[in-house]
Amino acid sequence: MSLRRLFHVAMPLPDEPFDSWVEFMAHSYGATVGEMARALGLIGSDEVPAAGSQSSRAWSTALEPQQLRNLELTTGRSGDEFRAMTRTMFAANAIRLTPQGRISASCPATGVAARYCPECLADSGGRWRLSWQFPFGFACPRHRRLLVDRCPGCAQPPRLLAHPLTLVPEPGHCHNRPPTESPAFGARCGADLTTSEEFVAADTETREAQRAILRVIATGVGEFGIYADGRPSTVQVLSDMLLLSRAARQALVDGEHFEWMPAGQVDVSLIASHNRTGKVDLRPGAAREVALGNTIAFVALQSGARITDLLRGRVSVHTALDHYSPPLRDHVSRALGRMRRPTATLQAVTMSVVDPAARAAKLPAVLWPEWTSRLAPRRLDAEIAGGALAAAVVFVGTRLTHGSAITLLDPAAQGRQVSHVMRSLGRNGPEADTIRAIARLVAFLDETSTPIDFARRRVIDYSGILPRDEWARDLPDGERPARWGSAMADRPCASLRPTQRQSRGAGALRSRGWLPCVCRSSLVP
Repeated sequence: MSLRRLFHVAMPLPDEPFDSWVEFMAHSYGATVGEMARALGLIGSDEVPAAGSQSSRAWSTALEPQQLRNLELTTGRSGDEFRAMTRTMFAANAIRLTPQGRISASCPATGVAARYCPECLADSGGRWRLSWQFPFGFACPRHRRLLVDRCPGCAQPPRLLAHPLTLVPEPGHCHNRPPTESPAFGARCGADLTTSEEFVAADTETREAQRAILRVIATGVGEFGIYADGRPSTVQVLSDMLLLSRAARQALVDGEHFEWMPAGQVDVSLIASHNRTGKVDLRPGAAREVALGNTIAFVALQSGARITDLLRGRVSVHTALDHYSPPLRDHVSRALGRMRRPTATLQAVTMSVVDPAARAAKLPAVLWPEWTSRLAPRRLDAEIAGGALAAAVVFVGTRLTHGSAITLLDPAAQGRQVSHVMRSLGRNGPEADTIRAIARLVAFLDETSTPIDFARRRVIDYSGILPRDEWARDLPDGERPARWGSAMADRPCASLRPTQRQSRGAGALRSRGWLPCVCRSSLVP
């Protein structure tokens, strides 16, 4: 079949799903969905999937490369524009794939919500929004209302089924089969969705919760509340909200509410998923219940104490924590009375780019003395503490062992002692903010080039500047001469013994603190 440029091509709207655009195009030409799909090159041409009852559902999920090329030919618009209108691209940060490449059923973005805002449909001429088609869409911030779950005519979710290929679409109208026992072939409900009289106002907290979720979907990281320093991934944030939403709804069903809960979000009558078993569902279907749970979850995520309130007594001791964000794991562990190594929290931090060797090249083997005294103030051996802090910086967001992180900085370090200090960082009062400061330092280092290449310095032969035997003679008591190379490269000369003759060139090796004062003050709590 030969394809040609269409005379009229409607401009896609922001946040519009691809299947909605195809239906609008078909309606504007007075064609069926199948006829428009053939004209666009989605079906009926070489190297594209065959037509089927769920073809439009497949297009809304992902587009094949040949389909994108055909769209560019027939519309004159960029294939990237159409790719961005699919579910897998819109919610790419929220999707977890199986080994077979399918969207995982346990993914927090799994499911088709098929909710809608009648006023938005009226404003756009019946064109839909991508954000309505996911379980995390429950409110319309523009019209300050909750989305509607069901068609006013057939009382069914209006877009759970794909639009039939053999019918001419009517934008803004329900295309479900009518709720009669034996409807005629091709009969459809046809109810005007813009006339739905159902209206539930969305208060300020609910609208802010919806905006925050959509922001996390778009950016790929969470940056509000307890996530301000950890920046976990979208999947982790949505998983956290699912857990907290269920805990909040169950607390209300059990007759318990906390003073910090929003006043408009304590109405138990909005919760219906517990009617059958007494336990609320993890993924409720009604927008009212989804909004209530997510709003309380969003408010709870502003404070660790609130999270503990919700989770205490409502999570099993056997709960697997793999899918949740590192900050929430700590609160779950606290609610269960568990202890979690602080360095395990550092290892679980999600970083956009992780290159341990490159990060190690920006660090001395022993962290700068002013940082060590601030982040590990009561450690008896500042040398070991500084080594542990430097190794912890390399360790963040990686799968390295403690020993591997230490080796990247100094193969001759006292690994066992340094590793022991690493495991205990952040567990005593004076080190309460140490883990957070390390995470912030890592984010700064990964995004900033540095003037000193410590990895290069650690392999330079310094014997022409200060002979090894003289260095060994001037070392502090008990320190091994084997550390001569890395110490010369990393240690500020002011930390050496006063008897050392800096006039022979060692003074030129001073590892100056290159971070500007304003950065230090913002990174160190």
